[in-house]
Amino acid sequence: AGSLAVRQQYLPGLAVGDQDCIAQWQPVLGADDKKRIAGLAGQMPPVVRAITGQAASAPPEQAAETALKTFLTQMLDSLVRSGSEMDAITDIRYIRKRRNFASVHDAWLYALRSKDGRMEYDRDKVLQLAEQIRQWRRPITVSEAAPVRLCFRLEEPGAAESEGQESAAEKWQVRYLAQPHADPSLLIPLSQVWKAKGKHAAVWKHWAADLPEYMLSCLGQAAGICPHIAASLRSSQPAGYGLDTVQAYQFLTERAVLLEQAGFGVMLPAWWTGKGTKTRLSARAAVNSPKMQGSSGLSLNEIVQFHWEIALGEETLSLAELQTLARLKAPLVRVRGQWVQLNAREIQEAIQLWKKKGSQQATAQEIIRMSLGAGQPLSGFSFEGVKATGWIDELLRKLQNGGSLEPVGVSQTFGGTLRPYQERGYAWLAFLRRWGLGACLADDMGLGKTIQTLALIQRDWHSNGKRPVLLVCPTSVVNNWQKEAARFTPDLPVLIHHGSDRRKGAAFARLAKKQAMVISSYALLQRDIEFLQKVPWAGVVLDEAQNIKNSETKQSRAARSLQVDYRI
Repeated sequence: AGSLAVRQQYLPGLAVGDQDCIAQWQPVLGADDKKRIAGLAGQMPPVVRAITGQAASAPPEQAAETALKTFLTQMLDSLVRSGSEMDAITDIRYIRKRRNFASVHDAWLYALRSKDGRMEYDRDKVLQLAEQIRQWRRPITVSEAAPVRLCFRLEEPGAAESEGQESAAEKWQVRYLAQPHADPSLLIPLSQVWKAKGKHAAVWKHWAADLPEYMLSCLGQAAGICPHIAASLRSSQPAGYGLDTVQAYQFLTERAVLLEQAGFGVMLPAWWTGKGTKTRLSARAAVNSPKMQGSSGLSLNEIVQFHWEIALGEETLSLAELQTLARLKAPLVRVRGQWVQLNAREIQEAIQLWKKKGSQQATAQEIIRMSLGAGQPLSGFSFEGVKATGWIDELLRKLQNGGSLEPVGVSQTFGGTLRPYQERGYAWLAFLRRWGLGACLADDMGLGKTIQTLALIQRDWHSNGKRPVLLVCPTSVVNNWQKEAARFTPDLPVLIHHGSDRRKGAAFARLAKKQAMVISSYALLQRDIEFLQKVPWAGVVLDEAQNIKNSETKQSRAARSLQVDYRI
């Protein structure tokens, strides 16, 4: 009911009973709506239809689909009425003159907006109105009851035509078809219906002997939506009409939607309804990875060379192809066998970018950020991503596709055993550490964030020249980190930087360089930042990181100012 209301698939009607006449908003069901109702009715348990009035002596014999349609009508009527009810003052004013409407039509319009829809008017005139409404709705009623529906199929120009021709002049075709509800896969061209010939002639005559007349009436209704359909009716046996590319684009973007809303079938090319509509002009950065000198040579600070490529989907376009597209000046163009939607501004921007496609430089880190969507590498033009080779390509694949991570063993002196999910988290941390990327470890409380982090710090300390890590946490958990480090990584020297007697300045720097881990608090991070910045930290770990959620606080700025290889 909500879907019908949003799509405005309803009309005003009049339900005439033995006692009352009720003005009512009634649904107009399309083929998809009917299919959905039939599916729901098939799943409806009998108990849903078991309720009867107090005077009833037997269960109701109402069919499931009938019960569902009755319920749907009541729901839709309530939804539409609630959005069009008169305010209380207007309602009272009309109630006072309820029996003094100028015409039965005024009474009907009032009832459509009132709370109960009840019409209090001369019954004979109300019955006459009901007949007028029935005649007015006859075309839709006939369409709903008809065994077939009129369909419009947009057919693109033949693929054999040259792509170098002016695309705007190419001939598209809108074909008229009859589609039976009983067999939607069967599509009969109206050219066969008019001549009563063809292999399907006997079939459609079985459905409806007056099918040609019905199809003409449907075309008459559709003519009010599309002028080309109206023009085709000058022929005694219309079978469709031709379009150029600009008109085809208008059909795709405007006419097709209106025809579908009117209840007609519309069939569009797969490249428009599916993946093809997403094929747009875009730019991508083509990167060549520098050669690695072993794993120690990996660094996101490496300078890499890249250049811009203009692509259409997966296809890279040349300057000549872009210039050809610019000359066509058509909203739909065929490029390498596929139709795509383009606009002149995009093409001109692509040409300008192509002309600047000389080799450019960036750090590997900037390339990674670019590929992950950080920043705006191009202004006013669609950026598709990065096409890389070598180790940058390997890194991007793992970051973007969640590639499997290689298991990483813990140090022999590690004083614990990681559970399987902790092993994966530890391997993930080690992978990001390898590339100097930051991590946000967000396992639930009690699942071992501390033990995973300590395993990484221990492994890193033994392999990176024994540089210290700064661990910042709330004051209340400083001692907990110290105890956990003593338990799981007893070989690591740990310094607690806290209290009034803590070392400062050069004395702190000399002592910190001898540690594997320095544990401090957020309060001291901002207070002692001047000499904390002078220590060559391997990394920084921020526990309870909600403490830096406001990027403008002093402690947040202090945390960002530390020069480190990695952050957790």
